[in-house]
Amino acid sequence: MENGREFTPEEAERYFKLEIDRLSPDISQKYSRLLLDEQLRAAKNAQGKPQHVPLETREELLELAKSGRSIEDDRLLISMEHDYKTATSKDGRPPIGGAQDD
Repeated sequence: MENGREFTPEEAERYFKLEIDRLSPDISQKYSRLLLDEQLRAAKNAQGKPQHVPLETREELLELAKSGRSIEDDRLLISMEHDYKTATSKDGRPPIGGAQDD
């Protein structure tokens, strides 16, 4: 939000690209690798057709790249989150044996 107004999708994309351009080379490279992993996963799920990665997902990948963890740790986190989402039933119940707050 800028000056009390919402960004349009185009403005949000432009702002995100500016943020990417300002990254250090190490973080930029790590972000690019995580983004490529996500693009490959999406294409695989779409029978090989290229898919657009939503801005929200790219922002999450950027935060992971900035985290200071190794690329392998970030990939493990992404994999665990993906596995959890696919294991959750349609009615929102977590997977059997999953941690729950009582």
